[in-house]
Amino acid sequence: MSEEVEALRAEVALLREELRALKATRGMKREHRCPACDGRKLLHVRRMQQMSGTPLSLSMQYHGRLKTLPAPVGKLAAFVCVACGYLELYANSSKVDIDGKHIMFVEGEEPRRGPPYR
Repeated sequence: MSEEVEALRAEVALLREELRALKATRGMKREHRCPACDGRKLLHVRRMQQMSGTPLSLSMQYHGRLKTLPAPVGKLAAFVCVACGYLELYANSSKVDIDGKHIMFVEGEEPRRGPPYR
């Protein structure tokens, strides 16, 4: 019986780790929950702006042989946890040039499919 209990404890530990990973990757924008403190009171800053009042945007500049001026590629928005101050930034951007060197596309693994663990 103790072997069975130990096996169950190990399985529960694995499930807890999976749950922690899921909480950390979903983000406040989607879950409306802070991944740092599990707080549920958030601020959604839809339009970030500079002190001058102009919109704050994501800009990019390549640092190669040719010096170029930063070019805006998307507007920034944020979610802030009221309880702990954790901040997530989001860019509404479709103009980013993926060059494979400085800017790369990263794709995560597909979620596991199948029957629930029993």
